[in-house]
Amino acid sequence: MISLCTPAHGRAAAVLALAAALAVCPSPVEAQGFEQLGTRARGMGAAFVAVADDASAAWWNPAGLPGTLIFDGVLETGGLEAGLDRRLDEPEPAGRGQTVMVAAAFPVAALSYARLHQWRAGPPPTGAGAGSRQDGGHIPVESLLTHHFGVSFAQSLGDAVVVGTTTRVIRGGLAGVPGEPATAAGEAFDAAAGQPRLWTTRGDLDAGIRVRLARLRLGLAARNLGAPEFAGGDGQVWRLQRRVRAGVAVVADADRAGRQAWVVAADADLTRDDQAPGTWRGAGAGVERWFASRRVALRGGVEASTAGTARTTATAGLSLAVPGGLFVDVAAAAGARERRGWSLGAHVMF
Repeated sequence: MISLCTPAHGRAAAVLALAAALAVCPSPVEAQGFEQLGTRARGMGAAFVAVADDASAAWWNPAGLPGTLIFDGVLETGGLEAGLDRRLDEPEPAGRGQTVMVAAAFPVAALSYARLHQWRAGPPPTGAGAGSRQDGGHIPVESLLTHHFGVSFAQSLGDAVVVGTTTRVIRGGLAGVPGEPATAAGEAFDAAAGQPRLWTTRGDLDAGIRVRLARLRLGLAARNLGAPEFAGGDGQVWRLQRRVRAGVAVVADADRAGRQAWVVAADADLTRDDQAPGTWRGAGAGVERWFASRRVALRGGVEASTAGTARTTATAGLSLAVPGGLFVDVAAAAGARERRGWSLGAHVMF
């Protein structure tokens, strides 16, 4: 039995207390959430904070890096959208996101790059920027393109607890257009993407903790601790909201590092995201099962919002080994109110 009363676990408790303090004082502004990246995670209903054991841990929970093998590399791209055919003046909001991620991880460190392109339409939450309000019958449509360069490190605190951080430099550009109310959201998003951007460079920090108790894994991760802001040329402001997420997982083998034969996991956001398409505080559950000597994996899950309009999304994923030690990962999601997404990646590990 593992005791949780050692000095190392006392330090871990302090980290948990800090993350909990951040969780209870969220700011209602825009974010870049956990669920936007990670093909495996997206196939499992975005239940990955306690699971993270590959290079995407640099994004999901850097405390998961000691769970990787000698080397783990990920290259992926994906998208998420909702309501692109809706008119801008319809009450149900619309949104779109496109992502690319490259990450290379070792058992205690990782380098990562992510490109995120997000769109929003409609008046943002109060305090997000005076220039972003509805003006003269038009509805503001904004496009934020960000490049994230990250360095991650993990440190063990005894046999059961790991803490980790990802320090990021973010290069972001914001552009926008005044949209006609009758315009389809997808058309307005395309117009915003073609506008000149005002570019800004910001620093940011993510942090996480993971606890291993036999076959049980507990995880807690916080993103965007610096809450960086990006301003547009017309007075718009897009701020990345602080996000805190907790997770639990049960795995097949208490002692194995890296991929488990099977995993059952659940996650829940402790903070709210007011980014289009609509208020979101996510909760998800998922499973992963490897077959054929760990050459094929199937995943499934469900995620929903516990805030704002009820939205439920079903997810599925697949990994397939190909010659050369490479895996092809795919994931898809479809749900209520035209919310759908996809992700495609290449993954190498040894």
